[in-house]
Amino acid sequence: MSKERFHILIRQYIDDQLDQQGMAELQDLLRSGDHADQLRSVYDEVYDSRHQEHDLAPDRVRKILYAIHADGINATPSNGARLIPFWQRIGRAWKTAAAAVLVLAGGYFVAKQFIRTAAPIAKVTTRPSLPLHSDKAILTLAGGQQVILDDTANGNIAEEQGVRIVKTENGQLSYIIKGSPASAGQYNVLTTPRGGQYLVQLPDGSKVWLNSASSLRYPTVFNGPDRAVMLEGEAYFEIAKNSHQPFTVQTGDIKVAVLGTAFNCMAYPDEDAIKTTLVNGSVRLQDHHTAQLLKPGDQGSLGKGADHFVISQPDLEDVLAWKNGEFRFSGEKIQVIMRQVARWYDVDVEYQGTPPVNRFNGDILKGRDGGSLLDMLETTRAVHFKVEGRKIIVIPGPAENNPDK
Repeated sequence: MSKERFHILIRQYIDDQLDQQGMAELQDLLRSGDHADQLRSVYDEVYDSRHQEHDLAPDRVRKILYAIHADGINATPSNGARLIPFWQRIGRAWKTAAAAVLVLAGGYFVAKQFIRTAAPIAKVTTRPSLPLHSDKAILTLAGGQQVILDDTANGNIAEEQGVRIVKTENGQLSYIIKGSPASAGQYNVLTTPRGGQYLVQLPDGSKVWLNSASSLRYPTVFNGPDRAVMLEGEAYFEIAKNSHQPFTVQTGDIKVAVLGTAFNCMAYPDEDAIKTTLVNGSVRLQDHHTAQLLKPGDQGSLGKGADHFVISQPDLEDVLAWKNGEFRFSGEKIQVIMRQVARWYDVDVEYQGTPPVNRFNGDILKGRDGGSLLDMLETTRAVHFKVEGRKIIVIPGPAENNPDK
């Protein structure tokens, strides 16, 4: 009986015919987690391009997506209908089978790139393509010589006082120590431009994934009391264990001390805080005023001018999305998203008017053209964009309300 009732209620909801009492009943049925199969069936029925495309109004699509993807926030869409606060029990594999999902909290809105088609719900305009992310970096050797790694063939790059520097077949930078090198005090600097990223295996065997617009300074041989490197930007570290030689990362005023562990450190100068997120092992954060020990899953954040670390437990998939080939954000302001867009796609960002106060959630594969992300953000109707060469102009509100679009 509940299945029949669920089908009636969900259809009434999609067709804007559900009263307050029915909405409460539908919410209870959704929270039970017993109707995933029915919700999938309704989704397929509403978005079956072979049979329904001719009358598939965007609002009807959005409403079924609210039911599928809403994350527990009460909100009101643009047409005034109250949305279902929902339900994360469908299962990640089915939810992420689509290329991307966007949720706008505040004026709660969902835009999705569907499984059945390759196009977003409503592409506002045709815009120039944005460049894709790629493995590119510049290596500055101890003597000052610079090597553009993406233009360099695999194999030996250089040899510095008993240390051979190699670009491997998979594009990774690696260091091979020969005998007893005499390279104390010799440093290399690996720098990724905007739109680039790179993986380096350090002389001790530790691996570092360097994100866009970042740099890592490190010795060609770790022969001191510790293994110290300096980071600007963002990197993910997998540290080779050595209890006799602790590994430290200096970024800004913060020192991250580890023995053997995996963690992400984000320290871009244009961000509001330096954030260190521990995946496994143990790290100790320290600045001039305070120290903090992290356990796996913790993120230690130190804001500019702050005198203590703030500890939280973020979604690790969100934190590591850049390393895993995704562009993801959870409850982020448009300014935060666009700073990532600028670094990932090597563009400049300009704002026209006051940026929207809404917060966005969503993900898209980094291998897609950046214009796809802008298209999907525009379907929220909270913001739209103009692309002028290497510059993206962010404009509040939907495009149709702006005659200059």
